[in-house]
Amino acid sequence: MIETIDENGIMELVHQGPLTAVQVSALKEKLTGQLMDHPGVRLNFNETWECDALGIQLLCVFSRTAADQKKSFILKGDLDCVMDMAVRIGLTPEDYFVMDKKEN
Repeated sequence: MIETIDENGIMELVHQGPLTAVQVSALKEKLTGQLMDHPGVRLNFNETWECDALGIQLLCVFSRTAADQKKSFILKGDLDCVMDMAVRIGLTPEDYFVMDKKEN
């Protein structure tokens, strides 16, 4: 996972690989630590090609956690597989996630 910090202290993580049940536990630990240490996290999906329902559940939990802590949690990059799975399980992604669609 590639990590960078922007000028506002927001940690950007580039998730590499699928966002499925196999990866959820490790990503949960990484996001928990980064959200504690920074004013927000931007999760970049440019290198992600698959997402399952557990991946969406993790993103929903962190979206809510960040909001409760008055921090930002932003999804960025190629979000097609993430948005597709969110819709397939009955969510309207815009109701659950903050998305940075300006650039990849």
